[in-house]
Amino acid sequence: MSDEDVARVVVNLTDVWGNVIKTIDNLSMVHNSAGNWTGEFSSYDIQNQDDNKLNLKVFVYNSDGTLLSWRTHGDEWYLNGTAASVTSSICNITNNALSNYTVENLGYICPLGKINWTASRLDLSSRAINMDTANSIGQGYVSVNSASYSELNISRKVPSAKITMNNVACPVSKIWYKEGHYISANDIIKAEKDCEAAGICANKQCNGNILTFDVSSFTGYAIGTNSNRTIYDSAEGTTQDCYTQVCMYANYTNSIGMISGASCNLTFADEPAVIYKMAWNGINYENCSKTFMFSGLHAYSATCDHVDYNLLSAIDNISILGPVCDGGGPGGAIPEFSTIGMILTLVIAGTGILFIITRKH
Repeated sequence: MSDEDVARVVVNLTDVWGNVIKTIDNLSMVHNSAGNWTGEFSSYDIQNQDDNKLNLKVFVYNSDGTLLSWRTHGDEWYLNGTAASVTSSICNITNNALSNYTVENLGYICPLGKINWTASRLDLSSRAINMDTANSIGQGYVSVNSASYSELNISRKVPSAKITMNNVACPVSKIWYKEGHYISANDIIKAEKDCEAAGICANKQCNGNILTFDVSSFTGYAIGTNSNRTIYDSAEGTTQDCYTQVCMYANYTNSIGMISGASCNLTFADEPAVIYKMAWNGINYENCSKTFMFSGLHAYSATCDHVDYNLLSAIDNISILGPVCDGGGPGGAIPEFSTIGMILTLVIAGTGILFIITRKH
């Protein structure tokens, strides 16, 4: 029959004797495609039935109430109240067990955060799940291995989950995400994908060092930055003479220390087109080749990048003073004639030699 023939679909949930326990019709179902409706019964509030049997009876009617078709299905494996086989040795698990190993409101609660599959209906009938293997919760990140545990990402209702991160510095500006399963925040953050901008995360709230937000599917989520950047120079806090080489330093760090193997570059405001490469010296990144010809405050910036970390830039300045400045050169300016040109004239007169120095204006 076609959709045009069908006006009403009724499904009765009955006990083994045919007594109707619950009823649902197509007005409460989802019309997925032509001739296909999907609905569900919430069965956790149903008492155990004799012989653990329930039946589904489906009736299809046309617009004038004529019965077009009907079917019955016997459920020999109704297991009311039986918990799905989900375990953890390091975190707590909560859930409402439904029939056939289906769970509602599954919760995985750990010291640094938790995942609540709020109002989701998960079919966990296919296998036992070690939640410590399927999920990873650490400082500033939550990740679910949806590729290996797809049943945690497929709900019989519209999926919804609330993620909680503890020990967070509020406010939180961005939540980052990255497809896949990860065991550190850095692995997720370096992708620089904004979860809220992508429409994946919603209802972000951060209060009392606790961050919560809602997601409709699972991947890796993290907050913060995976690198930090500070720069300074050999004259930090003081001044430097002109025509004296200055060393510039960059500290490019992650949560545990300095990041080696990065690419760091310097640029200066007085020659913005010139890039100075910074070299790793075993402690941090440095460049000691810059000299300044003029006094004053000189701005410079440094940028560091690494394939596994965020690209970061920082801006600082250096104060240049001293008697050897303003283009006079490292030998100093010539008193009286320092800003003018000179003409040297050799005059030979009689038996003597006369040197005449004149100013050229």
